Amino acid sequence: MQYETTEVKVFEAPDGDRTDAWRQGFFVDHRPIGVETLYTDIYHCHTYFELELITEGFGVHHINNQQIDAKRGYIALIRKNDFHTYHINPNSNLSLYCTAFKETNISSEILKQVIDRRGSIDCFLSEDDFEKMKVCFEI
Repeated sequence: MQYETTEVKVFEAPDGDRTDAWRQGFFVDHRPIGVETLYTDIYHCHTYFELELITEGFGVHHINNQQIDAKRGYIALIRKNDFHTYHINPNSNLSLYCTAFKETNISSEILKQVIDRRGSIDCFLSEDDFEKMKVCFEI
C-alpha cells in the first residue's frame, strides 16, 4: 500500500520534556504513537540523530521514500536530514523507544561511516537481541 504525506517539517529538538539529559546531548522517551501524533503523516527530518526501537504494535515506517513494515523488534537509526514518518491504520497502535542525540555524542570515525552510508540504517532484531536492546533503552 502506498501512503502519501501532506506536510513536511524540520524539528530542531525532540518534543516532550527538555531535561538536563537533552542539554548533555541525549533525550530518551518511550511513547505510544497514534494516528493523531506528530509521528504520523508529517514527513519530517531533524537537526539531530534518532535511534528508534519499536516495542509493540504495527505500522509502516516511511523513510527517504522507502516503506518498511515496522513492528516489535524493528530498530532504525535516523540520521540528521533523513526524512521519515510512521503510517498507522485507524484503531491501530505503535509504541517505541526514541533516543535522540547530537552528533557530538558520536566518535568522528563512526559519524563518518553513518553519514556516508547510503539507504536506511535499520533492521529487525532477534527476540533475544530485542530484549537486550530494550534493557539498554530502559537504563
